Amino acid sequence: MIRRRSRAGVAAALTSLAALVLLPAMATADASRMVRLYNWVDYINPKVIADFEKETGIDVVIETYTSSEQAEARLLLGGQGFDLVVVYSQQIDRLAKAGVIEPFDLDLVPNSAGVDTSIMALMPGAASDATLTMPYFWGTTGIGYNVKELERRFPEGVPHSWGLIFEPELARRLESCGVHVIDAPETAIGAALAWLGLDPGSKNPEDIEAAMAAIERASVHWRAIDSELINAMATGASCVTLAWSTEVLLAMASAAQGLEVGYMLPREGSEIWVDSFAIPRGAPHRKEAHLLVNYLLRPDVAARLTNWSQAANAVPGSKPMVSAEIVSNPGVYPPEEMRERFYPLAAVGTGMQSEINNRWMWLKLPK
Repeated sequence: MIRRRSRAGVAAALTSLAALVLLPAMATADASRMVRLYNWVDYINPKVIADFEKETGIDVVIETYTSSEQAEARLLLGGQGFDLVVVYSQQIDRLAKAGVIEPFDLDLVPNSAGVDTSIMALMPGAASDATLTMPYFWGTTGIGYNVKELERRFPEGVPHSWGLIFEPELARRLESCGVHVIDAPETAIGAALAWLGLDPGSKNPEDIEAAMAAIERASVHWRAIDSELINAMATGASCVTLAWSTEVLLAMASAAQGLEVGYMLPREGSEIWVDSFAIPRGAPHRKEAHLLVNYLLRPDVAARLTNWSQAANAVPGSKPMVSAEIVSNPGVYPPEEMRERFYPLAAVGTGMQSEINNRWMWLKLPK
């Protein structure tokens, strides 16, 4: 149920979707009260949707995607008749600048008053605009690890640091049991910047170069850079993994018998991401879209969504109704003191993007 995040590049998705421009507009059902929702695969509790339909008489039609690039490309080509979309926070600024999303009418979303503004304040650019997006789920980037294996290799105490990934000496000690890194260069660069004591959101070419140099030095001790990390963690093929929290939670749930998968937020800081609702410009059923978002932000409903997905929602009033096991899991709801060290995804400047991509591709080649 917890979806994985893919960031392979919008350009490729735009190419594959270009033909959609030539297709007729999405057929609209003969229903004045409906919402067309564009969302990740298996990323909303179907019983919640059924209850919304029963309570309001509004039909919800869901179309899904499997990568954030696919969703962004489709929105950039035009709203395709959607009334509501789920996108991750770092896309919002680009979509806003392209003029393909429009603000919410907060009078129609009174439950937005219960949203955790401290989470949204951490988002970059337009993503922090409370009128442009409404938060759905949020999570972090950290280190998934084999608890017993790290305790054995670090009897003096396991360092809760990005150094497990980027410090060559530490990575060398883990080489034989497997160091894996998510195939997301901007995420890796942000983590490396944090480890170096630099601004994780820096666009300074010298800082980016320092981060890439650190990555390249440590990568000789890594087993793989990959997007399919859950199985590696769950089977013990990887003892340390730079991954998104949702990936690690899935690995915890599917871990082999006797294997304990842990999740740490490094002391240097962790990336925070937020999946948010946005309204495509020209959405044909704006009012109904607002009503759906308002319903999903209701504390009891937000709690049901989190209990189903195990992903944190941004409605603090829902916590008393969320499973105690989920609320107490620091992989889902990190401790308050850790939030001071959250940072949004680093965005590499366009002038360096091509070089970074080429160097990253080189690192992915089999050793």
